[in-house]
Amino acid sequence: NSDNSWYMFSLMINQENRANPVIKYRGNYSIGFKQEITNELIEKNETIQMIVYTDKKYFIYDLKCTTLPIINIYASDFLNDEDEMKSEYKESNMLLEVFDNEKNVENCFIKLNGTINVRGANTKKYPKKGFRLKIERKEVEDEKQYKYSLLGEKENKEYVLYAGYNDQERIRNVFSTNLWFDSCSQINSLDITNGSMYKYAELFINDQYWGLYALGYLINDEQMEIDKNSNSLEYIYKKYHAAYPEVYYNFDEPENNGYKIASDKDLNNEWKVLNNYYKILLNSSNKSELVNLVDKENAINFFLFMNLIQGVDNVVNTSNLPQYLNNMYLISKQIDGGYKILYYPWDLDVTWGEGFDDSKIYDISYDHNVIMEYNPIFKLLQNNDEEIKTLIKERYFSLRNGKWSNEELDQALSSYERDIYKSGAYSRDVSRWPDSTFNNKITDLNTFKEYVFLRISYFDEYVLSITEKTK
Repeated sequence: NSDNSWYMFSLMINQENRANPVIKYRGNYSIGFKQEITNELIEKNETIQMIVYTDKKYFIYDLKCTTLPIINIYASDFLNDEDEMKSEYKESNMLLEVFDNEKNVENCFIKLNGTINVRGANTKKYPKKGFRLKIERKEVEDEKQYKYSLLGEKENKEYVLYAGYNDQERIRNVFSTNLWFDSCSQINSLDITNGSMYKYAELFINDQYWGLYALGYLINDEQMEIDKNSNSLEYIYKKYHAAYPEVYYNFDEPENNGYKIASDKDLNNEWKVLNNYYKILLNSSNKSELVNLVDKENAINFFLFMNLIQGVDNVVNTSNLPQYLNNMYLISKQIDGGYKILYYPWDLDVTWGEGFDDSKIYDISYDHNVIMEYNPIFKLLQNNDEEIKTLIKERYFSLRNGKWSNEELDQALSSYERDIYKSGAYSRDVSRWPDSTFNNKITDLNTFKEYVFLRISYFDEYVLSITEKTK
């Protein structure tokens, strides 16, 4: 770390001698530690001294230990004052180095070239930035393509480094995104994985420590198997802005509804599918029309999921206006006789009791339901459709017996707790960005866990109440 002159060492996961490593160093130097590496030392972010020596001389360095992977980026012309002032950033060339500490990983250390840029909308104003990475792909004569799955994730052309600056526990976006991926992303009739995931890591940029980040990947045409033919009706629509309440959808100027095309293809009548979607959704009460509009399994999952996690920045309810939708993808996929819409969650940091006022974590105003009214599932519920009630109830309690069970949720949260806190990363992150949280005494996820289990207990009752048979 260039500012404080300390080094970081990542311990290999589940390796027996990880706290007593054999270090090979180029040259005639030997390396030793002045004290034992312990779990307590790692969790408390304590510095140990590392001695590099020969028979004639020695050097002493400060060392921090972590149980997380390490990402190191070298980028020129990066985050200058002019960019900061305008909150507009240029794409910069980068050298990306990734150390993956998983046991028996094929390539624990890789170097890749590419570009880096600041990402995010409102989060650009925070001092701890989020980043978008584009990886260069190379081919050699035998047509073998060098594709690296960073930290065991799905190969992708673009990745994101999520900062979590506005989340005091650094958990919500990662937990929610991965929960959707593990429980719902593959449940659809099209056999497409419509979800992404994150892995925690510690980030350095130009030898300066930037803190705890989560590496994830972006939705793209390849993942969603988008037909690149300009005549196809397959598109990824990104709802990036709550421009108007959904009931006021502008059919004459659809690009002004807060959507944009996120597909890399020649455009031809690109708004036809989305216009038709809203035309039926807003005006039709025909059950077959509504059901055929979406992939039914995916739509039920999305309705339940967004409600459970309380995505108040995804489904925006106001006291005196109709509902706004925000921060989600709608994907149109052609099938025999038409197309289906798939829902894909995105930007899930304002969830699980976190509202728009950062001083009121777990505020009561956010522990109620976040009902996505503008979708066919809710419309059928409003019409007391018994079949859809049964399907919702069956799917929900299937999830409650699986990935949404208290046991599975507790296991997942305990794993994140080890990554965030037991690694010492949270302590380092708060030291690096002291204004990122109003509560610097957090040492675990106990409060967050308690809230999750209270929320899902409440949600059990809610699902039963909306799926009761009409008397």
